Amino acid sequence: MSKRFDGKVAIVTGGGSGIGAAIANRLLEEGASVMISGRTEKRLSDVASKMPADRSGIFVANVSSRPDCDALVAATVERFGRIDTVVNAA
Repeated sequence: MSKRFDGKVAIVTGGGSGIGAAIANRLLEEGASVMISGRTEKRLSDVASKMPADRSGIFVANVSSRPDCDALVAATVERFGRIDTVVNAA
């Protein structure tokens, strides 16, 4: 499989289920580090428990809230040092 996202950092909103979780897992398979975000910590934790801990993180946020989005960006940069792409699957 291609590693076209090797070394990249992505935020995936809606990462606690469905398409968002699938996208996050595909990005991980292709080498990215991923911060998944959603409104329900348990869903995020369940998805993240199957991800490599060194290349994944969770952040509870509501994308309709500007302060939540700002905090998500700050937490991602703090954890991984940068952001290369964002997938809004929420």
